Amino acid sequence: MVQDHDEPSNTESSVTEVSSPLVTNGDDVVAGENGGGGEAGETVLAGEDDESMAGDGSKDSLRRTSSKIANLRLAFEKQNDGGSPDAKRVFDRSPARSRDRGGDMARFKEQHEAEVAKMKAQQETEIARLKEQHQSETVGLKRQLGTEVEMRQAFEDKCTSLEEQIEALQAQVERKGSDHEAELERRTATLQQEKKKFQEDANNLQKQLYELKRDISTSTRIDNEVSDSSFTQQFQNLYHETQNWVVNNYRKVKVEKTSEDICTLLQNIAEPKQLEFLEPIFKDFDASIKLASFQATTVCYMMEIFEEPLLFGFPSQQDWRRSIKKAAETLPTILSPTSYNKWRSVTTDAIRQSESEEIKTSLESAAKSMAEMICITLNTLTEAEESTARVTSLQAILRRAISLSHLFRVQRARYEFRLPAPASTFAPDAMEDASFADGTASPERRVRCSTFPGVVKIGDENGENADRTTVVVKAMVVCSG
Repeated sequence: MVQDHDEPSNTESSVTEVSSPLVTNGDDVVAGENGGGGEAGETVLAGEDDESMAGDGSKDSLRRTSSKIANLRLAFEKQNDGGSPDAKRVFDRSPARSRDRGGDMARFKEQHEAEVAKMKAQQETEIARLKEQHQSETVGLKRQLGTEVEMRQAFEDKCTSLEEQIEALQAQVERKGSDHEAELERRTATLQQEKKKFQEDANNLQKQLYELKRDISTSTRIDNEVSDSSFTQQFQNLYHETQNWVVNNYRKVKVEKTSEDICTLLQNIAEPKQLEFLEPIFKDFDASIKLASFQATTVCYMMEIFEEPLLFGFPSQQDWRRSIKKAAETLPTILSPTSYNKWRSVTTDAIRQSESEEIKTSLESAAKSMAEMICITLNTLTEAEESTARVTSLQAILRRAISLSHLFRVQRARYEFRLPAPASTFAPDAMEDASFADGTASPERRVRCSTFPGVVKIGDENGENADRTTVVVKAMVVCSG
């Protein structure tokens, strides 16, 4: 394979043969079939494909080594184109070196293939493990998803069940609420009836107590004197009885007439004296004081009982009645006030204690007639239905009012009953405003209507000192402003 130095032609041929197959491939040199560097390059290139050698460090090292050898060989050939014997000797030894290099490359190739095979095995093992892990996670996720679907369905079923229970409970609550309201209304009505009954019983007991006190006071006094405190209690009791009667009978009545219509009706049914007092009340009628106006109407008629100078309800057509009335009118001109008061007290007390059936019948007739007149007036103004019980209950109140007025008249002291007229100035020393119980009203307010008269005592218990006046009971009024 290596020719002798004495044969130039062979040397030239050998150099040409070595240098001609060199091929440059990027930075690497690929040698020919007989060149050392080329053969090393051939060994490296033929042993592995580009993909298997791409990531390996030994492949890069071999290529750099082959490239350096090829470059060195090419440099020597260029420098020794004249056929230098030294160059020829150097390159005569290149085939042996190429064979050594080829053996190293084969070993490197085997090591590389072993490493590649090991890496492939590791990759396949890792891929299998990851695949198995992925499948396991997929199965777990599917199982978890199935569990979540079941839980969601269970929650939806539970929610549906709870909504049905809530609807059932709401229906039950509404049903029980209706039953409870009905029961509450029934019990309230029952309690109101019981309260009304108890109140009536209490009023009756209070009346009996007052009557007992009056009887005791009357029986313990030689001249039938009654204290002012007893008169105050009895008069206030009469006021509350009258007020309760108006409230119980006309509380639910609605007045839909105008003030002009009411005044017209009053002109048709009321006497001139009553009309003069009631017309200012209903001229500017206010529904907020409806009950107070009705009570003022009732008291306006009752004032006839208290204003009688002698004894109200006694027979007016009897001769003795006319004689006593005439004497009461003429005696003040010849008697002193003290003497006249004594005569009046003794005379009226003697007549009051009379057991005459005529007098009793006349008193009942007077009370009934006044009760009917009051009811007719109020029924006409309110369009309320007529009621016998209403007349009867008012008649009993009027009988007590007559009895109380008689008791006032048999006293030696003289008593006056004053009912403030509408639009009069409020006098706090003689009046009590029922519309301003807290005392916050203006002191300049005016009376709108009077619901009960006041009682003023003139003189002392013996009928003397006629210039002395004492307010025993204040008049009850309703004011404006």
